[in-house]
Amino acid sequence: MLSDLDINTGIIYIHGKGNKERVVYLENQEIIQVLSDYLEIRNKMDIDLPFLFVTKFRGPMSTHKVSEILLQNMQNLRELQKI
Repeated sequence: MLSDLDINTGIIYIHGKGNKERVVYLENQEIIQVLSDYLEIRNKMDIDLPFLFVTKFRGPMSTHKVSEILLQNMQNLRELQKI
Protein backbone atom coordinates (compact mmCIF):
# COMPACT_ATOMS: atom_id res chain seq x y z
CA MET A 1 0.00 0.00 0.00
CA LEU A 2 1.10 3.51 -0.69
CA SER A 3 0.83 4.41 2.98
CA ASP A 4 3.36 1.65 3.83
CA LEU A 5 6.19 3.60 2.20
CA ASP A 6 7.91 6.49 3.96
CA ILE A 7 10.21 7.86 1.29
CA ASN A 8 11.71 10.46 3.68
CA THR A 9 13.02 7.84 6.09
CA GLY A 10 13.53 5.10 3.50
CA ILE A 11 11.26 2.66 5.33
CA ILE A 12 8.76 0.24 3.80
CA TYR A 13 6.33 -1.70 5.97
CA ILE A 14 5.58 -5.14 4.56
CA HIS A 15 2.51 -7.07 5.70
CA GLY A 16 2.91 -10.82 5.45
CA LYS A 17 1.01 -13.93 6.42
CA GLY A 18 -1.04 -13.60 9.57
CA ASN A 19 -0.86 -9.82 9.07
CA LYS A 20 2.68 -9.81 10.48
CA GLU A 21 4.41 -6.53 9.82
CA ARG A 22 8.02 -6.40 8.72
CA VAL A 23 10.14 -3.31 8.28
CA VAL A 24 12.47 -2.90 5.30
CA TYR A 25 15.08 -0.16 5.50
CA LEU A 26 16.11 1.23 2.14
CA GLU A 27 19.75 2.17 2.43
CA ASN A 28 20.57 2.53 -1.26
CA GLN A 29 20.05 6.15 -2.28
CA GLU A 30 19.57 5.19 -5.93
CA ILE A 31 16.59 3.00 -5.02
CA ILE A 32 15.12 5.76 -2.87
CA GLN A 33 15.55 8.21 -5.76
CA VAL A 34 13.93 5.83 -8.27
CA LEU A 35 10.96 5.34 -5.93
CA SER A 36 10.73 9.07 -5.38
CA ASP A 37 10.74 9.70 -9.15
CA TYR A 38 8.09 7.00 -9.61
CA LEU A 39 5.87 8.58 -6.95
CA GLU A 40 6.22 11.98 -8.61
CA ILE A 41 5.11 10.54 -11.96
CA ARG A 42 2.34 8.54 -10.29
CA ASN A 43 1.02 11.66 -8.55
CA LYS A 44 0.89 13.55 -11.86
CA MET A 45 -1.29 10.76 -13.27
CA ASP A 46 -3.96 11.59 -10.69
CA ILE A 47 -4.30 7.98 -9.52
CA ASP A 48 -6.52 7.85 -6.48
CA LEU A 49 -5.72 4.32 -5.33
CA PRO A 50 -3.99 3.20 -2.12
CA PHE A 51 -1.71 0.77 -3.96
CA LEU A 52 1.97 1.58 -4.43
CA PHE A 53 2.23 -0.07 -7.84
CA VAL A 54 -0.64 0.11 -10.29
CA THR A 55 -1.22 -1.25 -13.79
CA LYS A 56 -1.81 0.78 -16.91
CA PHE A 57 -5.49 0.03 -16.33
CA ARG A 58 -5.22 1.79 -12.94
CA GLY A 59 -5.73 -1.35 -10.91
CA PRO A 60 -3.45 -2.88 -8.27
CA MET A 61 -0.37 -4.61 -9.65
CA SER A 62 -0.02 -8.19 -8.46
CA THR A 63 2.89 -9.31 -6.31
CA HIS A 64 3.83 -11.71 -9.09
CA LYS A 65 4.00 -8.91 -11.67
CA VAL A 66 6.12 -6.67 -9.41
CA SER A 67 8.55 -9.59 -8.86
CA GLU A 68 8.62 -10.29 -12.59
CA ILE A 69 9.49 -6.67 -13.41
CA LEU A 70 12.21 -6.52 -10.74
CA LEU A 71 13.79 -9.79 -11.89
CA GLN A 72 13.76 -8.66 -15.52
CA ASN A 73 15.47 -5.39 -14.62
CA MET A 74 18.06 -7.21 -12.52
CA GLN A 75 18.82 -9.49 -15.49
CA ASN A 76 19.15 -6.47 -17.76
CA LEU A 77 21.62 -4.87 -15.31
CA ARG A 78 23.70 -8.06 -15.20
CA GLU A 79 23.88 -8.10 -19.00
CA LEU A 80 24.97 -4.46 -19.06
CA GLN A 81 27.70 -5.16 -16.49
CA LYS A 82 29.14 -7.84 -18.78
CA ILE A 83 29.75 -5.27 -21.52
